Amino acid sequence: MHQRSLPIVIQTSYLHRDIATSIELRDYLRIQKVMGKEILRGITKSGKVFETEHGLLSSSATLKFLQRLEDVTSLLEHYEIMLETVKEQLNNLLALVSSTFSKFGA
Repeated sequence: MHQRSLPIVIQTSYLHRDIATSIELRDYLRIQKVMGKEILRGITKSGKVFETEHGLLSSSATLKFLQRLEDVTSLLEHYEIMLETVKEQLNNLLALVSSTFSKFGA
Protein backbone atom coordinates (compact mmCIF):
# COMPACT_ATOMS: atom_id res chain seq x y z
CA MET A 1 0.00 0.00 0.00
CA HIS A 2 1.24 3.45 -0.90
CA GLN A 3 2.20 5.55 2.12
CA ARG A 4 0.24 8.55 0.90
CA SER A 5 -3.01 6.65 0.39
CA LEU A 6 -6.01 7.82 2.34
CA PRO A 7 -7.48 5.39 4.85
CA ILE A 8 -10.29 3.31 3.38
CA VAL A 9 -12.88 4.88 5.68
CA ILE A 10 -12.05 8.36 4.40
CA GLN A 11 -12.08 7.16 0.78
CA THR A 12 -15.52 5.62 1.17
CA SER A 13 -16.76 8.71 2.99
CA TYR A 14 -15.66 10.89 0.06
CA LEU A 15 -17.27 8.52 -2.42
CA HIS A 16 -20.56 8.52 -0.50
CA ARG A 17 -20.49 12.33 -0.38
CA ASP A 18 -19.82 12.56 -4.12
CA ILE A 19 -22.63 10.10 -4.88
CA ALA A 20 -25.03 12.13 -2.74
CA THR A 21 -23.94 15.32 -4.53
CA SER A 22 -24.52 13.76 -7.96
CA ILE A 23 -28.00 12.61 -6.90
CA GLU A 24 -28.81 16.08 -5.60
CA LEU A 25 -27.62 17.73 -8.81
CA ARG A 26 -29.58 15.25 -10.91
CA ASP A 27 -32.73 16.09 -8.94
CA TYR A 28 -32.19 19.83 -9.50
CA LEU A 29 -31.74 19.19 -13.22
CA ARG A 30 -34.92 17.12 -13.36
CA ILE A 31 -36.91 19.91 -11.72
CA GLN A 32 -35.53 22.49 -14.16
CA LYS A 33 -36.18 20.19 -17.11
CA VAL A 34 -39.79 19.59 -16.08
CA MET A 35 -40.33 23.32 -15.56
CA GLY A 36 -38.97 24.06 -19.03
CA LYS A 37 -41.18 21.41 -20.61
CA GLU A 38 -44.25 22.71 -18.77
CA ILE A 39 -43.55 26.27 -19.91
CA LEU A 40 -43.14 25.06 -23.48
CA ARG A 41 -46.30 23.01 -23.27
CA GLY A 42 -48.27 25.90 -21.80
CA ILE A 43 -47.08 28.39 -24.41
CA THR A 44 -47.53 26.14 -27.41
CA LYS A 45 -50.94 24.98 -26.14
CA SER A 46 -52.23 28.52 -25.64
CA GLY A 47 -50.83 29.75 -28.95
CA LYS A 48 -50.68 33.26 -27.55
CA VAL A 49 -48.03 35.88 -28.14
CA PHE A 50 -46.13 37.07 -25.07
CA GLU A 51 -47.04 40.34 -23.50
CA THR A 52 -44.32 42.19 -21.60
CA GLU A 53 -44.21 45.50 -19.77
CA HIS A 54 -42.97 47.02 -23.04
CA GLY A 55 -45.80 45.64 -25.17
CA LEU A 56 -46.33 42.49 -27.19
CA LEU A 57 -43.43 40.42 -28.42
CA SER A 58 -43.38 39.72 -32.12
CA SER A 59 -44.11 36.20 -33.24
CA SER A 60 -40.48 35.87 -34.38
CA ALA A 61 -39.26 36.86 -30.89
CA THR A 62 -41.67 34.35 -29.40
CA LEU A 63 -40.39 31.64 -31.75
CA LYS A 64 -36.78 32.49 -30.86
CA PHE A 65 -37.67 32.22 -27.17
CA LEU A 66 -39.39 28.87 -27.68
CA GLN A 67 -36.42 27.55 -29.66
CA ARG A 68 -34.03 28.69 -26.94
CA LEU A 69 -36.19 27.06 -24.27
CA GLU A 70 -36.23 23.81 -26.27
CA ASP A 71 -32.43 23.97 -26.57
CA VAL A 72 -32.02 24.52 -22.83
CA THR A 73 -34.39 21.65 -22.06
CA SER A 74 -32.37 19.37 -24.36
CA LEU A 75 -29.15 20.40 -22.63
CA LEU A 76 -30.69 19.65 -19.24
CA GLU A 77 -31.62 16.17 -20.46
CA HIS A 78 -28.05 15.66 -21.65
CA TYR A 79 -26.62 16.82 -18.31
CA GLU A 80 -29.03 14.54 -16.47
CA ILE A 81 -27.75 11.55 -18.44
CA MET A 82 -24.14 12.60 -17.79
CA LEU A 83 -24.82 12.88 -14.04
CA GLU A 84 -26.40 9.44 -14.00
CA THR A 85 -23.25 8.06 -15.66
CA VAL A 86 -21.03 9.80 -13.10
CA LYS A 87 -23.16 8.37 -10.27
CA GLU A 88 -22.84 4.86 -11.72
CA GLN A 89 -19.08 5.27 -12.01
CA LEU A 90 -18.86 6.44 -8.40
CA ASN A 91 -20.95 3.48 -7.27
CA ASN A 92 -18.64 1.13 -9.21
CA LEU A 93 -15.63 2.75 -7.59
CA LEU A 94 -17.24 2.40 -4.16
CA ALA A 95 -17.91 -1.29 -4.85
CA LEU A 96 -14.29 -1.74 -5.94
CA VAL A 97 -12.98 -0.07 -2.78
CA SER A 98 -15.30 -2.17 -0.62
CA SER A 99 -14.31 -5.35 -2.45
CA THR A 100 -10.61 -4.57 -2.13
CA PHE A 101 -11.02 -3.73 1.53
CA SER A 102 -12.89 -6.95 2.28
CA LYS A 103 -10.30 -9.00 0.34
CA PHE A 104 -7.23 -7.57 1.97
CA GLY A 105 -8.97 -6.62 5.20
CA ALA A 106 -8.14 -4.25 7.93
